[in-house]
Amino acid sequence: MIATQTQIPYGYEIQKNALTQGSHTLTVTFKGGNGYEKIKNFALTKDASGVVTIK
Repeated sequence: MIATQTQIPYGYEIQKNALTQGSHTLTVTFKGGNGYEKIKNFALTKDASGVVTIK
């Protein structure tokens, strides 16, 4: 786990210099006080020029 956000709006800045070139997975877990939980995965790719794309 890198960060936990409990206040709206939720946000986190990814330090792209810390990512190596290639594919990575960003997993976001949403939790509600009523026991609700939702997990969403995003594919991150860093190319040779340092550009990071998210799908």
